[in-house]
Amino acid sequence: MSPAPAAAPPASRRSRGRRVLFALAAIIASLVFAEGVASWGVVARELAHGYAPNPSADSIEFDTDLGWRVRPNLHDANFLGTGIEMRTNARGLREDHDVAPSAAPDRLRVLCVGDSFTFGNGVSNRDTWCAQLASQDRRFEGVNMGTPGYGADQAYLRYLRDDALDTGVHVFAFIDEDFDRMTSGFFLDTLKPTLGLRQGSLVPEHVPVPTYWNGPVSHAVFVGAAMAKHLALFRAAAWLVERVRPFPTDAVEHQRLTPVIRAMVTDLRDRTAARGTSLVLVRLPTSVDPPFAQSWQPIVQRAAADAGVPYVDLGEEFNRQPIGDAASFIIRADDPTGMIGAGHYTPLGHSRIAAWLIARLTALDAVQQRLARLTR
Repeated sequence: MSPAPAAAPPASRRSRGRRVLFALAAIIASLVFAEGVASWGVVARELAHGYAPNPSADSIEFDTDLGWRVRPNLHDANFLGTGIEMRTNARGLREDHDVAPSAAPDRLRVLCVGDSFTFGNGVSNRDTWCAQLASQDRRFEGVNMGTPGYGADQAYLRYLRDDALDTGVHVFAFIDEDFDRMTSGFFLDTLKPTLGLRQGSLVPEHVPVPTYWNGPVSHAVFVGAAMAKHLALFRAAAWLVERVRPFPTDAVEHQRLTPVIRAMVTDLRDRTAARGTSLVLVRLPTSVDPPFAQSWQPIVQRAAADAGVPYVDLGEEFNRQPIGDAASFIIRADDPTGMIGAGHYTPLGHSRIAAWLIARLTALDAVQQRLARLTR
């Protein structure tokens, strides 16, 4: 029998272990280096091809109370695309003309308050659902007070700023995300006001919006933050911050804002009633309603029901459409209008929204009574 091989001396085993550790360290270092290069490569690509200045910026101006507002007296025959006309009047409303204080005796004026889905990103003035109300039913006159990017809080404050018009019906239109925007004093690259309750009364918060946070400064910070999200170091730091100070959960935000939303709906009801106006809350459908946004629906519905305010959900009509038809209502991502129009309604989509809304409005007793009083 041959003798057993001699065991490797301890020094040799330690040397071999060090080589293995050095090899593993080299592999890990290479992977970290590759990750860094790849991350910065993504940043470079995004800087070259994305996050360009907002092409709709010329239609918006800074506002210390609202964050931003539609620029008044604007006219562009080819806004965001050939033949897409943009015109605003002296009030900053998306209208081709200045609106008279009172409606004609044979018209029921509908004030359309909302965000970009009301304003009509990607389409001409005449194609917005608010303008289509009059095109489809001559008894109506639509007045467009939509503003791109607004949360429900800003839309409310915008109405309070300019509530001098005599109006028969006030349509407070929103997408689900508009109520989620109420959770923050920041939207994209712009600071915004929020609403809070103080001794039971609604008060604007985070106002005045600082003037330094406007234009190039805010855009640079927004771009920097967007770029940093591609970096592993930034993501690791964000993870650590989240562990130390977790972001509020949806349940926490719901609990915090439910009384604010209820107070806002009640105040809108009282203000419009004092002016002899019928308030209607209208939920506008979108192609994708994320769960965090959808979760606000029951809160808003309950607030409307408790305040005795009609709640119209046009998502019901939208969801009944064949998939192919519904897709034709939404501007595609590769549309020439770019990111500003993408996801919003096409002219056909606006036309359908107007038709559905007319049917729902004319079914309301208060609106029927107002229409019956029009001069023929």
